[in-house]
Amino acid sequence: MAEDSWTFVTTYFRNHGISYFEMILKALDEKPMAHGALLKVSKKKFDQIELAKNRSAGFPETVDTAVYLVPSGFQNDSTSHTAVYNPWYRRKSNRLNESIMKEYPEKSKNVIDRFNEVLKKPESDNAKPTDYIELAKQNGWKKEQMHDLWQIIHELPLAQQITWFTRYSHYKGRVAVGPWEKIRESEKKIKIVEIGEPGVSVEDLTSWVKALNDWVDDLSMDKKFGVNLFGTTTQNQLAWRYLKPRKIKLKHTVFLDIKTKSFQQDPRRFRTFQFQSIAQDLIKPKQPLKPEKNWYSEERKRAQTKLESYKEWNDLFSIVVFGKRGTGKSRMIRDVFLNAGGKIKTKNDGIVEVNCAAIPETLAESILFGHKKGAFTDAKQDELGAFGKLKKYKKENDKHGVLFLDEFHHLSKNIQSKLLVALQADPDGMYTYTPGGSPDHEKVKFQLILGTNRTEQELKKKESSVFPDFLDRVLQRKVHMPDLNQDEVVDAWRTVWKQMNFTPPVDDPLQGDFEKKFSKWLLKLNFPGNFRDVERLSILTADIVRENQSEAIDPETFDQLKGEVSKDGAWAKGEDKPQKESCGYEALIMEFNRVLYTDPQSALKQIKKRIAEKLMNQYKSKTCAVDEMKKSPGKNLSLSTLNRWLQGAD
Repeated sequence: MAEDSWTFVTTYFRNHGISYFEMILKALDEKPMAHGALLKVSKKKFDQIELAKNRSAGFPETVDTAVYLVPSGFQNDSTSHTAVYNPWYRRKSNRLNESIMKEYPEKSKNVIDRFNEVLKKPESDNAKPTDYIELAKQNGWKKEQMHDLWQIIHELPLAQQITWFTRYSHYKGRVAVGPWEKIRESEKKIKIVEIGEPGVSVEDLTSWVKALNDWVDDLSMDKKFGVNLFGTTTQNQLAWRYLKPRKIKLKHTVFLDIKTKSFQQDPRRFRTFQFQSIAQDLIKPKQPLKPEKNWYSEERKRAQTKLESYKEWNDLFSIVVFGKRGTGKSRMIRDVFLNAGGKIKTKNDGIVEVNCAAIPETLAESILFGHKKGAFTDAKQDELGAFGKLKKYKKENDKHGVLFLDEFHHLSKNIQSKLLVALQADPDGMYTYTPGGSPDHEKVKFQLILGTNRTEQELKKKESSVFPDFLDRVLQRKVHMPDLNQDEVVDAWRTVWKQMNFTPPVDDPLQGDFEKKFSKWLLKLNFPGNFRDVERLSILTADIVRENQSEAIDPETFDQLKGEVSKDGAWAKGEDKPQKESCGYEALIMEFNRVLYTDPQSALKQIKKRIAEKLMNQYKSKTCAVDEMKKSPGKNLSLSTLNRWLQGAD
């Protein structure tokens, strides 16, 4: 196997069917592609009809395994995994005959007659789906003729597609089918892998993310993947986009679109396709943007000002940033420590970010402290680890880097103990650590920042997974990140959209004729995941626009987007409802900025705080805000009152 070999992965094709999987493997055999070339691949065109004629195709030499992911229990779901089920309906268009004549120019009449015999009876809407494989056999199709069913296989239930592929495709005999735990050790190069619990649906984003996540967790380390996203539903694309930055095992993954030409460009039933590298990370900008905080709430501005001060003072006391998931903790840290002073940098070598929720405990020590070659079974080369990278950065740039441990409360107590020892600074402020398998100690100095979506009170509870000693050691400075409030949503969308750098490009819906409609719709939605929900919605929007082969949103696409969003209950705003307390009486629940208050006084404080923040956003200074309020009869506001309102103390 070639050194730069890789594993090809695709979720099952909704429109193209499993015969498209066969075409892709034939294309990769015809023009081998090393993993290192996938990021640059484009415009390698392949004709499906010509590929279908090649009955002696080999398995691609640069691919170690080809994986076709299907939902567990697909055998019991006859039609829902197929975008258009009904070959007889398609037969009426005459495009099937045209396709057969292109593939079999000399004997097309015989092939067409065979298909006419199989498809002569239309499907009934309520009848059990016809088993076209069995029907073809009953009509006397010879074994070598059964491959011809690739012409209609994409319109059959997934179970029939897989039966055809394993028995009659040009790769028959090389295929293993079943749950990963049963076929992972199979020597067969092609694996049709069932993932998730029985009944899992690719249409349900949450369950599909879990299914993919569990499968990725069971993979071996250091695998190189090429993952096709085209033709596999928006939810599947979102799931892969979500998982890649969170899973260490996907660090060598390249996303591809193995994409057919549009009908206008190629009107044939089976069109030309090409491999195309696409944007690998939609969340990080290709070029870091200058921080823009003029639209931030006052609380968010205060958090950024604190971080900017700590950066300027450069005394390297550790900082804990509190905030719910998606509030923009890592975004703000990058803005402050990477782009400080408005100087745009193209590399973020000075910030090493570790998502503690995504690293297995067995790898945590190596990821933090590094290891030497041979330190354990899979240690095939030296790894610097986070501490080593920061030492290298200090040596090359003569300044301290930043270690950001996000969601640090997920670290095991064993790793916390080792970190606690490492973070005991010597008189020069140097941290001491030992890479795995090394007899020598190393020293490094850096700014330590930790993020958590837990409150300080939760971290200090007895049942907390965080050692009190560890928390005492790192809790030297605190910064609190607020939730994304409703006033920030529209401007947050504009900023996030700029950073996405969608390829192919898509116009921001908050431009042109749709600006008012789209902004009004955004304000009706709930964003419990904060910035992550804004990012998720922007990806969904861009994907739907591009699926409709457009560069900008239009009324039809907007309706389609709203339909997709309405299926996900998390976007809908909840209504205020009275709830019964344990003492048996109904208490009025007041909701303000998506926070529930049983005490009206608490809600009133929050309302005053919001008013004060609005005044500060409008007039930019406390003095100006107070002076403007004095000009309005009955709206006198003192400086001390404004300060109390901003602090939520009155």
